[in-house]
Amino acid sequence: MPTRVESTKKSDNNITRFEIFPNAGGDSCDVSQGVLELNYYENILSETVKLTAVVIDTGNAAPADDGTGGKIGLDDALKMGNGEKVLLSFEDGNKTPNKLSFTTDSKALYLNKRQKISEHTQKTMYSIELVSKEFLVNETSRVVKRYDGRISDSVNKILKDVIKTEKQLDIEVTENKFNFIGTNKKPYWTILWLCKKSIPQKQGSVGKSAGYFFFENYDGFKFKSVDGLFDRIPIKKYIFNNTTSSVVPVGYDGKILKFESSSGGDFQSNLMMGTYNSSNKGFNSKESSYRENPIDINTQESGVTLAGLDFNFVNSLFIQNPSRISYSFDSVGFLPDGKNLQEQLKRSSELDMDKSQIMNQAAMRYNQVFTLKLNITIPGDFDLRAGDLIFCDFPEQSSKPNQSTNKRLGGVYLISSLCHHIKPNETYTYLELIRDSYGRKPIVR
Repeated sequence: MPTRVESTKKSDNNITRFEIFPNAGGDSCDVSQGVLELNYYENILSETVKLTAVVIDTGNAAPADDGTGGKIGLDDALKMGNGEKVLLSFEDGNKTPNKLSFTTDSKALYLNKRQKISEHTQKTMYSIELVSKEFLVNETSRVVKRYDGRISDSVNKILKDVIKTEKQLDIEVTENKFNFIGTNKKPYWTILWLCKKSIPQKQGSVGKSAGYFFFENYDGFKFKSVDGLFDRIPIKKYIFNNTTSSVVPVGYDGKILKFESSSGGDFQSNLMMGTYNSSNKGFNSKESSYRENPIDINTQESGVTLAGLDFNFVNSLFIQNPSRISYSFDSVGFLPDGKNLQEQLKRSSELDMDKSQIMNQAAMRYNQVFTLKLNITIPGDFDLRAGDLIFCDFPEQSSKPNQSTNKRLGGVYLISSLCHHIKPNETYTYLELIRDSYGRKPIVR
């Protein structure tokens, strides 16, 4: 693979379109030349992509309608209120640019916030926040029907039938089923509620792993398990070295310009949340039975997909006993499967959901995945998405004459959030990376 040179800049404007449409109809305004700064965000903890921009209005947004031949400002031209549709596109500074395009009705963004930063007689500066249509539709929609079967199927139906999204859906199939009635809750609230009840369809995961993420990135909506996010091949490799050269070493896709590690987290907080050892105590009122279901990371390890090699890296002295105990009452026969009364009666003694296989397992995986965090800055790369896996290498900390790669810090990371940052003379991508374990696990293709 030949070496290549990266650039964080581009000679012309990276923002090729930023067109705002008035709610009352009429002519739109393209303000791309007035954008001083643009930040585009994705996050696996967010149900919407988000874009913020600083726009300067010099009073030349549109022709005046008074016959003078003059021009008027953005606010007067569009009579801006709330929820305006915006079509936009922008690209990074690579030789072959990666473009993010929100230029169709299904991908359009909508004005959520607008604030004046400064105002003078000849110019006004605005801060604008844009979000996806579904994020706003969620506020006026409710889940009211009964849903049966796999949780993943219910999520699919809610997004298509209630939110009515036309965007691409990437929904990982769940192992478990769960019957429920929508209690007039918002769609996103319902899906996030289901995330914590979902078990991935992976051999050995039942009783050891649970928990899904629901989020939106440029490609569409994702409903993915923690293990499903890690059970993939990294799409790109990045390296940090101390040289000032912009040349990318052979075998890598880009250079890390800056990084900051916050690995390790707060051990006491992790213990309090039951990250390493927890127990669920449940009571079945129908059978008048009591059960206790402990699980620790040693038992869990064989049923999860890890980013690194070293999962059990804490002092065993403090994880011999459960540090978090949850309590639950088993729900029996509430909404049994069956097309008629006879079939439902036959299943009326079955558990609606086995909480002993889900509650603590989900809580543990959610906490584990955020145990190790890393913030990096790279030249703008708009090909990356929240939820992607990348491989990172860092130099070892040593006084050896020939340093090798850091075998503990390097390896596979999940992009938990990203920000694509554009200014007239610079384009960067900021990434928050997370993983559940240490060690530079080799990539198996």
